[in-house]
Amino acid sequence: MPTVFLNGRFCGADGAMVSAFDAGFQHGVGLFETMLASVSGGEARVPFLGDHLDRLVESARALGLSETLRRDPLGDAVVETAERAAREINTGNGNGGGGETRLRVRLTITGGDLNMLSRARNSAGAAAGAASDAGAEREANTNVDGTGGARGAGDSRVAGGAPGGVGGGGSSGGGVEHNPTLLIHAQRATEYPEAMFERGVLVTLAEMRVNPFNPLEGHKTLSYWARLRELQAAAAKRAGEALVFTITNHLAGGCVSNAMIVKDGVIHTPIARGEEEQEATRSGGTGVPIPSPVLPGVTRRIVTRLAGEVGIEVRRRMITIHEILSADEVFLTNSSWGVLPVTRVESQSIGSGEVGEVTRRIRGEWLREWGGR
Repeated sequence: MPTVFLNGRFCGADGAMVSAFDAGFQHGVGLFETMLASVSGGEARVPFLGDHLDRLVESARALGLSETLRRDPLGDAVVETAERAAREINTGNGNGGGGETRLRVRLTITGGDLNMLSRARNSAGAAAGAASDAGAEREANTNVDGTGGARGAGDSRVAGGAPGGVGGGGSSGGGVEHNPTLLIHAQRATEYPEAMFERGVLVTLAEMRVNPFNPLEGHKTLSYWARLRELQAAAAKRAGEALVFTITNHLAGGCVSNAMIVKDGVIHTPIARGEEEQEATRSGGTGVPIPSPVLPGVTRRIVTRLAGEVGIEVRRRMITIHEILSADEVFLTNSSWGVLPVTRVESQSIGSGEVGEVTRRIRGEWLREWGGR
């Protein structure tokens, strides 16, 4: 059973309930992060936790979900959830917590229990003085969301099981507050067969297209139905992923991963959200760059850094299907599997049809980096 931290307190999986009117349930309003944790001797290690939280906080601000998320208390809650999950798993197995326990931890934050249209109308009509007063109240009574309301993960008493919640304070324009829903759950991490990494996987081509002018693209939102449908179709073909393209038929990535190709020893990867201006300047472009619908993946960022450290060049640019099929190597990155080689796209083999040298090296560097954190 997963270990669940909901709105500032731990509860059993059967008791982890949110309102039927939660904006995440009603409208898919929310963000999430998925991380791997390693627990040994009762202490949890969550590699790249700060990177995940930075992305969550930035997306919450950019999309108007909350401007006051507090990174450190969120991180404390993630670590505490992982440690508690490991204790519960090891107690159930009767091994007393010996050895390492690897966990998959998901942090989800939604718009909470509210009517978003009513909130927008109220915000538009709210007086400036009321907004100022609400801000002062939030300063005086902080929690995980950094705002007013009940105690949250930032309260030291939460570790002892005291009641608490995210509290009020998410705001998207105006002085009308709401209570975001914060959910963290941890369970055993999936153990992927080693053959996936030694032989590589098949991927399919998704039918869905992503739009660079959709402001939600490039953020890890709760709206995953289209991607899950593509994954179901890929699984029916015994494929491990499906490649998603933009409306201009350029590579965006996998349904749940970032994608990279290798040609003549150089790694090429699609430009991600936040990299547009930098890459436009580097290529000598003029005017306003087209926004990217590509998620700035945490593992992608680490991998590109590692590649540079071992002397492998990385270029960020738009990639066509022809370039994918003619690549020497293709691999995918995400937090669950790290670096996953691709040896076939639909019916066509990539390169020699075997895992390439660059992919093997990058995967080895990734495993060393993950193990050292």
